[in-house]
Amino acid sequence: MAAASVGWHWPPCLGPHGGYTQSICTVEHALQAGAAWREFLREPGPLVIGATQHASCFGAAYEFVFNLEYALRKAGMRDKVPITFVTAEPFAGHFGIGGLKHAQGMTEWFFRHVGIDWVLDAVLERVTPGEIHLQRGRRVRAAANGQPEDLSGRGLPFKYAMLIPPFLGVEAVRRSGLGNERGFLVVDEYFRHTRHPNIYGAGVSVAVAAPAPCEAGCSVPKTGFISEVMAKHAAYNIAAEIEGRPLKPKPMGEIDAKYVLDAGDQGIIMYTDRGDAPRDGKWRLLPPDPWAHWMKVWCERYFLWKMRTGRVNWP
Repeated sequence: MAAASVGWHWPPCLGPHGGYTQSICTVEHALQAGAAWREFLREPGPLVIGATQHASCFGAAYEFVFNLEYALRKAGMRDKVPITFVTAEPFAGHFGIGGLKHAQGMTEWFFRHVGIDWVLDAVLERVTPGEIHLQRGRRVRAAANGQPEDLSGRGLPFKYAMLIPPFLGVEAVRRSGLGNERGFLVVDEYFRHTRHPNIYGAGVSVAVAAPAPCEAGCSVPKTGFISEVMAKHAAYNIAAEIEGRPLKPKPMGEIDAKYVLDAGDQGIIMYTDRGDAPRDGKWRLLPPDPWAHWMKVWCERYFLWKMRTGRVNWP
């Protein structure tokens, strides 16, 4: 039986508001992170990228670190910048859902191939200027095949750090008591609030039970694709309730997951038909290839075009 997950908290001085690290979870934060990155390039040093305990978007952290590594290579600065990836996941490629078959091996291969060390089971204690202090964590060296190094109670120096923070529900929900302790709505298979069926929720606003809990605190990612599926079913059921038609259930575990992990000049495409048991359902993981990067760019442009033009019912 898995041990109980670490209770969530916001590590003191974690950025971007009043802290020393960057985030990319909003447009404002991403712009701020970009400005800090340009400043970093003038005087490079250690780079720490990752996701804290109870973050809900591990894939974005992986993409960010691989793209920064690629950018450093293009700029001829890679040898000046040691890179460490920090994550609450128990193994690389877990993604908060227990991973896909072969995802761990593929992700570790990527880290070793480009020379990125990675820290697993990481629980951040606090951040001080130029250093991330760990309550616990295990570091794997990209250039070595030995046992992971215990980093409990130790720090990681950084000149630039981007850490996906713990996710919280919106303030109105947190204050209303409608959500759980972190402000997320608990909904049923129709996306109705379990205590107030006249309230519906979808996407990042809802609480999703982790199919594979981890001790350091891994939350399930609510990606754009998964959020779209939830929103469409919630909208259908709202209309059905108004019109007196039967509601359609869509258990979270039956939403298939699609991921395109961009890595600068290449990437990995992952797919599973079971969100609650990705390692046991039908799955596909395509090897690293430049066309996966092109696919990611195309998907992002298509999604933005679809939203701007109101074609929300399109795939």
